[in-house]
Amino acid sequence: MNEERKKDELNRLAYETANQHWLHAENIRWTILSNFLTGNSIFILTWAAMLSSSIDGKKFLLGLTALAGLILSFIWIAIEVRSSIFVNQYFLLGKHLEGKLSIKKIGAFNRSIALRIAQNNPPEKDIPVVEPKITYDELQKTENVIEQLFAPIPTYKVVIIIPAVFIAVYIALFIYSVFII
Repeated sequence: MNEERKKDELNRLAYETANQHWLHAENIRWTILSNFLTGNSIFILTWAAMLSSSIDGKKFLLGLTALAGLILSFIWIAIEVRSSIFVNQYFLLGKHLEGKLSIKKIGAFNRSIALRIAQNNPPEKDIPVVEPKITYDELQKTENVIEQLFAPIPTYKVVIIIPAVFIAVYIALFIYSVFII
């Protein structure tokens, strides 16, 4: 019995550690996006300031600034993809460890899945629901459709969509800088 308690304690500690790493990786992902937006604000303001100025080689500098922003956006997508891989790995590890705990409630990792299921299948308007009515066994069946449950827009998509939008903006700025001015 003592051996089982030690194993349960180790599982609990590993679970807590995975939970902390998951949250930290998620915070890092948002920090990376914030830094990206700050850098792009500087590039776009620089481009706008040069557009309104009358400096020599303006067309070249505008095109170069747009090109630099375009390259930065592609690099940022690669960084965000890598960051999302870490977040997903910690999520899957935590979900696995959560299944090994001797608890009667659904833990943080499976609760997040349950909340997404509840969002996609809202209860009747007159019935107040405090927490989703889903069992651990039902959660196990949802593993193959987990990406469909991240509603409305999952973080991993947001951190890729935003740099992709900036790619389109920088392509438009480059075309305007080189061919229209």
